[in-house]
Amino acid sequence: MTKPSVFISHLWTLEPNFEFLKLKLDTLGYSYYIYTMPQIDPYDYYGKKKVEQDLENQLKEYDVLLVFAKLTFGNAYWAVKEVEYALKSNIMIIGTIPTDYDKHPPLFIQKASNFLFPFDVEAIIKTLETYSKSK
Repeated sequence: MTKPSVFISHLWTLEPNFEFLKLKLDTLGYSYYIYTMPQIDPYDYYGKKKVEQDLENQLKEYDVLLVFAKLTFGNAYWAVKEVEYALKSNIMIIGTIPTDYDKHPPLFIQKASNFLFPFDVEAIIKTLETYSKSK
């Protein structure tokens, strides 16, 4: 049984317990990539398009997108792009609601996620294991 590779959304910084998830993924031998948004000039159209293309190409290499269902002003555009590219490439989406977030998850994440639940490392691992068995 092959373990799925996981692309972790740039929104990971919103989860205070993220380090425990990393430790668990490492311990269990999961392959993952933690995406960090590059600094770009918001007025640089071509720079933005290059980042979009790079993001889409990187995401295609993974089986699962782990996205954190909380938006702040500066990250909504890129979260939408991550989800859009995952859907386009038939990548499973696990939406998780950050520990300290008490509002409804963004609608686009609710609609796109194959699974959506409050942040829980064991639930994420169990979902990944279920995915492995289905492949």
